[in-house]
Amino acid sequence: MGQQINFFFSDEDTQVFDQKIRGQLDFVVIKQPTRRLGLEPSQTTRFEADGEWLKVFLVRRCDLHQVRFKQVLAQRYWLVDDLRSPVVEYSRCFCHNGVLRRGRLFFDEGYFDEAGRWTLKPDTFTVWASSIIKFMQFFATKTDVNGNRIGPDAARLLADRLVKAQ
Repeated sequence: MGQQINFFFSDEDTQVFDQKIRGQLDFVVIKQPTRRLGLEPSQTTRFEADGEWLKVFLVRRCDLHQVRFKQVLAQRYWLVDDLRSPVVEYSRCFCHNGVLRRGRLFFDEGYFDEAGRWTLKPDTFTVWASSIIKFMQFFATKTDVNGNRIGPDAARLLADRLVKAQ
């Protein structure tokens, strides 16, 4: 079981959201894949280089030691094991050829362990992760019956017909 929220952000919305949420919550951004086992933290949720994956993870500093990884041998890299780690998935929006692609915040509240037992993640993590979802609800307005949210600049771009949302 998990919680999620879908949204449309322009680059400007991403920058403003990043600044505002950092003023409220303490977290580290983990990008993937990594070529070696371990964390590669970033200070921003924005794209910093060509070829970056859309998905990054938000993790509380106090939970960094609990982040697990899984190796992808054929590709020679490591990925965050988001099911078993206390992380929030942040699938970033992007705009290409006038089409604004939807992003998502998501986290699992628990998982089935190796013995098949349902294991809850710590309450402190769940409360923190839920606060990120709530912050998004405050920052971005609801766009339609599907529950998608939209940032202020993305809303302006859509209203001016400079982009299409997808």
